[in-house]
Amino acid sequence: MLALPILWGVATLVFLLMRVTGDPLEVMYGGSNDPGVLALKEQRRRELGMDRALPVQYVAFLADAAHLDLGRSVVTRRPVSTMLLERLPTTLELGVAAMAIAMIIAVPIGIISATRRNTWLDDVSMVGALLGVSVPNFWLGLMLMLVFSLYLGWLPASGQGSWQTLVMPAVALGLAYAALQTRLIRSTMLEVLGQDYIRTARAKGLAHRAVLIRHGLRNALIPVTTVVGIQIGQVVGGSVIIEQVFGRDGIGSLMIKSIFNRDYPVVQGGVLLLAFAVVAANLLVDLVYVLIDPQIRVDA
Repeated sequence: MLALPILWGVATLVFLLMRVTGDPLEVMYGGSNDPGVLALKEQRRRELGMDRALPVQYVAFLADAAHLDLGRSVVTRRPVSTMLLERLPTTLELGVAAMAIAMIIAVPIGIISATRRNTWLDDVSMVGALLGVSVPNFWLGLMLMLVFSLYLGWLPASGQGSWQTLVMPAVALGLAYAALQTRLIRSTMLEVLGQDYIRTARAKGLAHRAVLIRHGLRNALIPVTTVVGIQIGQVVGGSVIIEQVFGRDGIGSLMIKSIFNRDYPVVQGGVLLLAFAVVAANLLVDLVYVLIDPQIRVDA
């Protein structure tokens, strides 16, 4: 139930901010004083409901959004829901690939760094994690494009439709996620490995791998799961720049175009979708907590 006021607050904020940016019909038709253009502009204003008072528009917007009707695009006149659903698979494909790359990199490196503390392996992994957090993903994407497309010719520079076109954008987006996860896994593993039950497990003669995986990693995954859940909710926002760099037709690139065109129904729908993704990801994290540690229960 807490998701409802959050979504309402996001919807209200984006509704008001988009109206502050100006009239989208002025972008489409310019400042022409031609009677035909002015008549067409007023007709479109009535079709979009922009001729009504702002409170009336707001109530209508909330009522339509409650029925999953996000309105029609000012530019294309197509339903916003249809436009978002068409672009959603491309963004999800990129997000899933980026998160998979992040986990594949972060889990083993984080464990190795924790078990080899203060060695050269630990130093190298932490320097790499620091670089991953610090380097902007759009710059990394351009460097990957320069090396693997222009110089080596191994991968296409842009586009979509095959796994080759997914590799570089997924790596550019996933490395930043991997860097944060690596640092978190290392710190939580160090804390867990110092607990009494880890020493007890080792004293009982359990294998080193069993102690790390069964007792160490499982308990260290709770804070990591929180961060991963937040990152999943941020996939749409994080893909905005990457989709532009690599020419992918996802929700991110659609929102960029809509912002420049002041196509506020599309921007409103995209922001609401992002807010819903964040709320759903946090709910999923709460459910996963119980699977990782059955002792965790929600108090009645």
